[in-house]
Amino acid sequence: MKKTFSILLIVALLVTTISSVKAQFRIGAKGGFNLSSYSTNNPAKADMTLQPCMNFGAILNFGIIPYLSFQPEFSYYQKGATFKNDDYLSKTTINYLHVPLNLKLKVPAIPIYFVAGPYFGYALNGTWNSEVGADKTDGKIEFGSDKTIQLDYGVNFGAGYRFNLVPKLLTMFIETRYNIGLSDIDGTDIKTKNRNFGINTGILLNL
Repeated sequence: MKKTFSILLIVALLVTTISSVKAQFRIGAKGGFNLSSYSTNNPAKADMTLQPCMNFGAILNFGIIPYLSFQPEFSYYQKGATFKNDDYLSKTTINYLHVPLNLKLKVPAIPIYFVAGPYFGYALNGTWNSEVGADKTDGKIEFGSDKTIQLDYGVNFGAGYRFNLVPKLLTMFIETRYNIGLSDIDGTDIKTKNRNFGINTGILLNL
């Protein structure tokens, strides 16, 4: 967690440095919750359920042409899945530095927008726990030694609604986002790719 806050602080300092750029430039923050699961060939996938997770982070937005902008984001993003039936429960949670690199398209005349682009993620840490009957075990994920891969990448897309809190200065938004992982994060014969659906809210400040 301390590493994540240090990264976000560096991003904030970077924003201060580049805010003198003449093109329309915005900074912001966002946060919300996401429902996480896997696309997998795990034989137990029939027992997989959506796992509630959370995310928060910083936004940069660079205007390109009217209604179109480039929007990189830097987020602390939880991903994972839960497998559960009458006999056992197994839960994995991995905390990522999550970096989408999106194009954002505003719809003229109405306050709706769309975003899409690739994302890159790097696992910072993670935990697992399992319950079989009365027996409970848990631990930290040791990347590499337990064959869990730290790098995650894929595509994301979504849509949102924006409204002005302070005209020409401060905008608030609410959006949905879906992430489709393309990388296998399991170093074994079991193929595992992240899937996440999220609802976020945030603000953008014009500079």
